Amino acid sequence: MKIKAALFFLLALTACASRPLPPPYPAYVVVDELPDAFVASLPGVRAKQLSLDPRTQRVSYRLAVPPDWSFTTGGSPIHSVEIYVLAGQVDIGEFSLAPGGYFYIPPGMPGAQMTSSNGGSRTSASGSRTCGSTPAAGRGPG
Repeated sequence: MKIKAALFFLLALTACASRPLPPPYPAYVVVDELPDAFVASLPGVRAKQLSLDPRTQRVSYRLAVPPDWSFTTGGSPIHSVEIYVLAGQVDIGEFSLAPGGYFYIPPGMPGAQMTSSNGGSRTSASGSRTCGSTPAAGRGPG
């Protein structure tokens, strides 16, 4: 009987001591506290890296672009680009995106010219190496 009680006590003690494993990624970050990331393909832009998947090379940034900023996304058979405007205005090709605007360029599509004349625009941008077949679309609020 003493052995059963001791065994039960040990099992209860080890069950209390175990904790769930932490996620292999940050579940919550304060973006303003992240260090600025250097992005060679985006000169003049302040970037905060939000995520990076080393397996797929998918990366997400929050970008702050300077006044009179201009950039061409370029086309790629294996890369996609997503832009979500958080503040300011970004013009992508024929689309003018205000806060809440979203633009997606799937792999294999030609690139688009991006500009921000007022600067201070904040966007969330991500890119991946996965292929897709959805046509390019731009959408802004109203």
